[in-house]
Amino acid sequence: MNLVYAMGIGFLLDCVLGDPHVLPHPVRWMGRLISFLENRLHGKRTRPESDAEQGRYVQERTCAMESEEKTAGQKRREILCGMVLVLAVLTVTGICVWTLRRLAYSLSVVGGILTDGVLFYYSVAPRSLYRESMAVYAALSQGSLQKARRALSMIVGRDTDCLGEEGVIRAAVETVAENTSDGVTAPLFYMALGGPVLCYLYKAVNTMDSMVGYHNDTYEYFGKAAAITDDVWNYVPSRMTAYVMLPVAAVLMKGKGMFGRLSCKLHPFFFIPKNKKTEYSDDSRDFNCVNFSNNSENISFKNAIFYPYTDIKRVLFVYRRDRRKHKSPNSAQTESVCAGMLGIRLAGDASYFGKVVHKPCIGDDLRPPLREDIKRANVLMYGTAVLSLALLMAGRMAVYL
Repeated sequence: MNLVYAMGIGFLLDCVLGDPHVLPHPVRWMGRLISFLENRLHGKRTRPESDAEQGRYVQERTCAMESEEKTAGQKRREILCGMVLVLAVLTVTGICVWTLRRLAYSLSVVGGILTDGVLFYYSVAPRSLYRESMAVYAALSQGSLQKARRALSMIVGRDTDCLGEEGVIRAAVETVAENTSDGVTAPLFYMALGGPVLCYLYKAVNTMDSMVGYHNDTYEYFGKAAAITDDVWNYVPSRMTAYVMLPVAAVLMKGKGMFGRLSCKLHPFFFIPKNKKTEYSDDSRDFNCVNFSNNSENISFKNAIFYPYTDIKRVLFVYRRDRRKHKSPNSAQTESVCAGMLGIRLAGDASYFGKVVHKPCIGDDLRPPLREDIKRANVLMYGTAVLSLALLMAGRMAVYL
């Protein structure tokens, strides 16, 4: 039961306090360790710590190596060095967390539970994801596209200078949807499965992928081991998250009963006027919305609609169709559910470090994205996080019975 208590403590701390920027952070220590090993395995060059400078750093290293033709031996060496990086970081992380927990529990059980709770608090990040994405929403609400681009650049790896308002909204929604798994439910899953040690091994894998798992001339081979390891570790959590998202989306869209009335009072932006029936053609496998009315008098507290262009059948249809439309086997799992629920199109072509990367689109372009969609994506994220926490805590408790 100790892990159940720790999961509750850690999640509650994050909801109340958010990510502690002023305190020492284990993930930052992981980043410094990865940078230290990278400089020795892949070239001695100081990696900037700020997210704002990260893109320029990768771009400089990429440009410096574009003219170099790598031999087969160099490629093998980079792949081997990348494997050494992964093994070294996982070993150091596992030993450190295991030693800390052993020391805490040797002093007292309560101290051990609190240590586990704080460790989990540092690893899960729904409040941080909400805060960073809502900074984009706040900038757009103020009419400052430039500020919105700067805020977006802190949470995405793509180039943001060329994005218009719709592009900024799509990118923010896409990031919230993808990181619902990476930053919230995956740490929950591994915490419930194997405690803080397994949870922090996952965080180490995720951090390595975010730092060296790029498809460019610099990291194509050196970062391959980190990228593949991240895909493997995220395979189950991403699908679990998508399955949990589906009933959460259904509840948010219909909003029936007490939950719907409460949500309508707390979050009036969820509930948009109800439209007339949505037609579905089995022959074309497509949905067509007809006769949508913006009459605000059509709002119903007992049957509030999350967005009038879609329903749960459409969400399921989009999820089944688009869940594999990504180079990563995992990212589109949650993005497709979010896109289907909102009735907007996500993903598509994007610019990374000055180069356009062609990617398939996820979802259907039933309407232009609105800045309120960033809020809706966050509500879906929090609903998924709470339901996942409840299910995983219940599963962990069942082990003790």
